[in-house]
Amino acid sequence: MRFASTCCAALCVAVALMAPPARATDSPPGAAEETGLAQRLLGVTGSRTKVVWLHCVAGDGKDWDGTVPDYELKAFDTADGKRRVIGPGPASYGFPWITPDGKQVVFTDMIDETKPVVKIMPFTGGVPRKLVDGFGLYVWRHPDDGSQWVIVSAEYQVKHPSPVRRHRIDAPSISEQVFVGPTSPRFRISADGRWAGGEFPHPNAGIANLEHNRVRQIGSGCNSMLAPDNSYRFFHMDGDHIEVTMFDAGGANPRVINVQPPGIKHQTWIPRWTNHARFFTITAPLDYAGTGGEIYIGRFDAEFTEVEQWVQVSDEPGTQSTYANAWIDLGIGQFSGEAPCRIEFEAPGTGDRQWNFGDGATATGGHVSHVYTEPGSYQVAARQGAKVVRGTVTVGPRIPPRLADVKVLDSTHVLLRFSERMSFDVASAAFGSGAVVVSFGPDPADDLGGIIITADPLPTNDTLTLSGLTDLAQAPSALEAVTVNISRAPWPSHCEGLVWLWETARADNVFWHPADRMQMRTELVLGGPGWLPPSTARFDRFGVLRTGRQCIANFRPGANDAIARGLTTGINADQRAVSIEMTITPDDLQQMPDHRLGAVISAMSWSFPNGVLHLAQKGDALQVAMPRRWGDPEPPIFPLATLKAAEPTHIVLAASADKKVACYVNGEQTTAFNAAPAGMIFMIPPVKLGYDIEDLPDNKKNFLWWQGRIEGVAIYNRFMGADEAAANAKAYLEKIASRPQLTAIAVQAVLVATSNVPEPKHIAPYTRALAVFEYEVQQVGRGQFESDKLRVAHWVIMDNKKLPIASRQPGWTGRLVLNRCADRPDLESETTVDTLKEDSDMPLFVEADE
Repeated sequence: MRFASTCCAALCVAVALMAPPARATDSPPGAAEETGLAQRLLGVTGSRTKVVWLHCVAGDGKDWDGTVPDYELKAFDTADGKRRVIGPGPASYGFPWITPDGKQVVFTDMIDETKPVVKIMPFTGGVPRKLVDGFGLYVWRHPDDGSQWVIVSAEYQVKHPSPVRRHRIDAPSISEQVFVGPTSPRFRISADGRWAGGEFPHPNAGIANLEHNRVRQIGSGCNSMLAPDNSYRFFHMDGDHIEVTMFDAGGANPRVINVQPPGIKHQTWIPRWTNHARFFTITAPLDYAGTGGEIYIGRFDAEFTEVEQWVQVSDEPGTQSTYANAWIDLGIGQFSGEAPCRIEFEAPGTGDRQWNFGDGATATGGHVSHVYTEPGSYQVAARQGAKVVRGTVTVGPRIPPRLADVKVLDSTHVLLRFSERMSFDVASAAFGSGAVVVSFGPDPADDLGGIIITADPLPTNDTLTLSGLTDLAQAPSALEAVTVNISRAPWPSHCEGLVWLWETARADNVFWHPADRMQMRTELVLGGPGWLPPSTARFDRFGVLRTGRQCIANFRPGANDAIARGLTTGINADQRAVSIEMTITPDDLQQMPDHRLGAVISAMSWSFPNGVLHLAQKGDALQVAMPRRWGDPEPPIFPLATLKAAEPTHIVLAASADKKVACYVNGEQTTAFNAAPAGMIFMIPPVKLGYDIEDLPDNKKNFLWWQGRIEGVAIYNRFMGADEAAANAKAYLEKIASRPQLTAIAVQAVLVATSNVPEPKHIAPYTRALAVFEYEVQQVGRGQFESDKLRVAHWVIMDNKKLPIASRQPGWTGRLVLNRCADRPDLESETTVDTLKEDSDMPLFVEADE
């Protein structure tokens, strides 16, 4: 959320244009006559351009994703300069794509939401035919044989592990699995088929290595897109729907780009890369009343730092046009590389052509090559009689690679990141401590990464020397031998046997998984089953999980399988052990009615169906509730410590296969006991954080959850001792104490105006939103504030449900404790609704985080 008063060796497609760039316009394009639209588009794209989009002809016009049968399918082609309806409505044409050859349109028919069907029709119109069951995510051309494929998932939102497959468009029965979710409809694949970008799931925006099915989260937001070339650029939309955050390969060099077309003062929606990485389509403005929205094509500048020109494609004021896709004739193609760069060109058709490479060199033939020795942008032309096809080559300077980052994962694993892809063929790594390196090679989860594995534990502080590394350019450049100081983070103090690690949502959360033998990244998923009240769980400005009176948080789908593998692989049953570590901060000491137990975590089980081990709060007492034995009226409960409201407490529970359990609170052992009778089974069920352990689903109305903050969650496949627990407690509590505190003000105020709060379905795929309300200040009770009015961004939607505050009416009077929005970067990725009258001088606040 941006708070405002208004609401190489390989050839790569796409970093240059076929026509000289024109400058951005300073005013809205206005009504576009069809006779002039083709010329304007050609002047920007430089080549034949086709566009398809959805136009609402029924319903309330608020389904921005086009997943309901309220639309007709429209198209425009610069070859004839006419807008036309190619699919009559009202019907379902969800997520339309133009095939890589530009001849057909693939879409998803979602008339029956439980049984989506991928269909295809000619770009010129006609009767659609079925391709395959499922939801069409993307269209892709195979780089080896030019075959065209549609990427398909079984459902619209893949919230649980589920296969994503590709089907050949000309023979849909030919199918291959490319990924196992969860993911979202924004699943895009690079030209070489190695990487995908999207949300895994929403709002975890990132990239996935398709060879290893590994996901790396880069940011948080929606409308996440991977570039259609092999540059591996990636962007996701920020919560304000005014900007996108753009990243270079591997999540490097993040920068914010405004994507509002000229003259648009409101939010935008659905930025979609075309088949050319310099261009994208977008819907603007986003009008929650359902009465607006036109289709625009924007062009990024050569450095992908801004949108340098816009063209408005649709022109039907008062109605909704949405979900566009554009196809640009790439001609010979667009290529990039680092000087000196050898490019292979092949002209379409048969016979020889006269080639002009744009740097003064020429050649004759059908298949030719040329070496560009100097950096620059070159226009390539291949002439055969009166017919000319064109392309562009962008050559960058020869820049040596550099080491971008070093992270010590644990005592035997070091993670590296470089400025570009590297060759490790003759690379070597040496540590000042003399630790023996047993493996040094590429990181399978990161194209720009490398991993070093040592035989000997590294000391807390060491030096690392790298040599023999080169980049993968056609003329490789060497990384100069470099020596860097490295150190292990003080928490966790020992990472051996670590099978799960989640510090906060803003931390890297990367560790070496012992069973999978590769680095792993983790995240938490907020929200629960649909029959529960709206979850108010969220992450605060430090990324700490903040639970609420109605909340639930789980590890990402698939996490428990990874935990189970880590706890059991290669370990004999009689030697198994587990330690669970976390730091909790209760909101208060009387949060659970009727003296019920509010579970901070439910994690360990010795038998099924006898239940799980719960770490729970009852009043000011922290307790462990063990699995209920057969015939026992109550579960065994063991007291651990006395809690203090709003004060962090570090906890470790360690259990072994012989049923011994030790508990450490703030580094001190509080108790040890036998957990269960001999012969019971030791296992890990799904982990849940923050809920009422004594309510059952058939008593839904009384669900209440533990309220407080949870962070620093770590699970180990060993029994943690007292010294290690003390070291971890000291390190983590010092980390919390060092965090800066925000200045808050408290005011008595009366509500004078509210934004129009949309229905949850109208903000999909977002599941939560803030809305801006305006207040008149009656009295300042704390802090300094001198204006007579202010605006506050309130949480109004959580977990796809409206909160009571969404119904707050003008005239409400009460006390507000507030932080300035400028001090809350954690909210930048949250969607924010602001339909109030624009006032750039009005101070903007959010309810205080402390």
